[in-house]
Amino acid sequence: MTTMWPIRSMLFVPAHRPDFLAKVGRFKLDSVVLDLEDAVPPEHKRAARGQARDAIGVLTGQGIHPFIRINAIDQDGIADVLASTAPGLAGIMLPKATHADEIRELDQALSHSPL
Repeated sequence: MTTMWPIRSMLFVPAHRPDFLAKVGRFKLDSVVLDLEDAVPPEHKRAARGQARDAIGVLTGQGIHPFIRINAIDQDGIADVLASTAPGLAGIMLPKATHADEIRELDQALSHSPL
């Protein structure tokens, strides 16, 4: 895989839509953000975590750097991290953080993920 920085493009894709992910190879993208937050309806969030985890390997294999946008820490963000991270993940986007303790909690969760 080529160097990641600078990232010129980030395509946000709902993690529960594998049909969207199947199309990203047609574009010359630096990265894809697998969105577990607002783009995923509540009834699909649990399944989307596994789909995001699986997509990380696929994207990495295509030379695309995968990121995950998790839900807010107080809205199952830690569950997102623990269930969806996998080797090859380039980074996590934490939305709606309001204080430093949320960053610390995310850091702690990442230390227990399979990265």
